[in-house]
Amino acid sequence: MKPTKGVLGEVMHVTRVMVVVSGMLLFGCRDEKPAPPSPAPVESSAPVLVPGPGTGRSDLEKRLRAMRKTKGDYAPASGERATAFERWLDHLALSVADRQLPQLAPPNGFAGELTEAGQVWLLGEVRGTNTGAGAVALRVAARNEVIVQAPHTFFDEGTLPLAVTVFDELGARALMINTVHRAGSAGDKGARLARVRAGDAPADLAHLADSLYQRAHLTLTQRWKDAKVIQLHGFRDEQVPGVSIIVSASRTQWDPAPVARALSDVFGAGSARTYPQEVKKLGGTTNVQARSDVRVGREFLHLEISTSLRKRLERQPSLRREFALALSKALLLR
Repeated sequence: MKPTKGVLGEVMHVTRVMVVVSGMLLFGCRDEKPAPPSPAPVESSAPVLVPGPGTGRSDLEKRLRAMRKTKGDYAPASGERATAFERWLDHLALSVADRQLPQLAPPNGFAGELTEAGQVWLLGEVRGTNTGAGAVALRVAARNEVIVQAPHTFFDEGTLPLAVTVFDELGARALMINTVHRAGSAGDKGARLARVRAGDAPADLAHLADSLYQRAHLTLTQRWKDAKVIQLHGFRDEQVPGVSIIVSASRTQWDPAPVARALSDVFGAGSARTYPQEVKKLGGTTNVQARSDVRVGREFLHLEISTSLRKRLERQPSLRREFALALSKALLLR
């Protein structure tokens, strides 16, 4: 199928479409040679993945999990690489919003692919490479200007499937996740846990001001100035006994009370509490994404979820949808 007018919407409705744009998108880093004229999209013989029995995992979640499987440790990007990444991401964000095919090749080391039956562009490092740049999903036909973030998907277990569900149910514009453990890859799970609790987390993307994750946050929020940001985290039950969810605006202008009420309606009276009115900790006030939003007056919602509730949410896709729908109701989304 050839997009004769260059409009992405003409391609998106083909269920098995997979764009192969040499030097521009998909399944590989940029060719060092000048990019040739964009060839027509071709149809892939690979079937579109659907959730497996009982897993509730979408094609997007499966692909994100695959990206996280590549072993690696966080490495700061050079200034040149970071600038090229920002320029590429901004171009893609504009292309998605306008439903146009992109004209800019990815920087070396990055690639993108279409997923979710052509409705979502998934961007990240090329296969076999993982320096902790993270992954970004952009929705072609978003219903709401919302950016969903999960910067600790390894350590805060269960936040990956929840983030994907929130992204889907809200029809959000973008999803951002991390791709390496915040404590690095050395040692076993117990060793990484000990390092995080000791404050040794070199890949903590919620607190690294110069990471590509933060640059992606700034790029997308500058492109979509009215976007709301929802960031998901996890805490141990014993840190705040009797509380399942801590809702904070992280010192931005967002009122957390309606969100807490909506979530308590789903998970039980008083299960969701607000920071700093009802809970005095875990408010995300040192979070670099939140701090950048405070400076420009953007709304930022920081959600801390207990271990026990995250386990329930991970096991029950229907409960994840209820979580997302409660957010939608509280935020008066479409």
